[in-house]
Amino acid sequence: MAAEKVEREFEAEGTCVCPFCEAVLEASAPWCMTCQVEVQFCAFCDEPLPLDATECPSCGAKSED
Repeated sequence: MAAEKVEREFEAEGTCVCPFCEAVLEASAPWCMTCQVEVQFCAFCDEPLPLDATECPSCGAKSED
């Protein structure tokens, strides 16, 4: 429940969390400046995707290759 509250706060501010190092990023930023990894986002819900994700952990949509 607390994680959902934090996610909503980030969304309200136009930021998200890097799925690799948990650094705060600008929403839809293509690159994490902290861990130097390219961040991919879900085409449906715009949440960051983990490496090699076959589906979005937030909405369950299949990831596009």
